[in-house]
Amino acid sequence: MSRAQINTAYKKQPELFSDFLGNLDLHPLSNDIARVTNSEAVKQSIKNLVLTNFGERPFRPNLGSNVWKMLFQPLDGFAIQDIKNYIKETVIFFEPRANLLDVSAAASPTDENKLVVSITFNLINTTNIDTLNLILQRVR
Repeated sequence: MSRAQINTAYKKQPELFSDFLGNLDLHPLSNDIARVTNSEAVKQSIKNLVLTNFGERPFRPNLGSNVWKMLFQPLDGFAIQDIKNYIKETVIFFEPRANLLDVSAAASPTDENKLVVSITFNLINTTNIDTLNLILQRVR
């Protein structure tokens, strides 16, 4: 085994996907815009898609989900099922990097105006299962 092989990191994961951080922070060492890679990039994208209303993006009126509209309804079983369906459709249609496995949603036990959502997926061409947890709460 050569010196180069000993000092080289074998366990470095390949970057399948990368995106900029949502707040466009700078990397502390390189002063470039910081990036997120692989599952963190997909999680950020799914979160942005779920929190986007229909018609909010210019020239893409069908992009997003209508989750915010549903948060102003009483959070009964029917509304929670509708929210789960909106999230499933959004991830399936607009995030091709993720294979959606499950979406679960339940009203928060401490606050009746909060909805706890868990989105389980894996990246395409990988077997690692990732989970994105969101707490959705109406603002007004």
